[in-house]
Amino acid sequence: MKNWFLEFEKHLMGDVKPSEYFTALIKNDIFPKAYPFLVITDLIGVSQSPVNHPEGDVWAHTMLVVDNAARVRHRSADPRAFMWAALLHDLGKVPSTRRKDGRDHRL
Repeated sequence: MKNWFLEFEKHLMGDVKPSEYFTALIKNDIFPKAYPFLVITDLIGVSQSPVNHPEGDVWAHTMLVVDNAARVRHRSADPRAFMWAALLHDLGKVPSTRRKDGRDHRL
């Protein structure tokens, strides 16, 4: 059985653009479909204000953050924690986003 945690970490710590790995998992329908990994794929389709996030949904934003973090991870006192934080930083948006009057609201 594949250890997804270690696999994710390998790409977070070693890839120039970790988003390419995560996007390929989604595109090829091989992203793990079990908790806790589902909370990451739940980011797909969660809308954000186009004013503050022209890149699109929370997933697109997270992939940009992960790639930007990868460029500077060497500066962190704890690159491992830094990269995991980049990947997981917006998980709370999924359960706290509500659409009202054509706008997204966070609880």
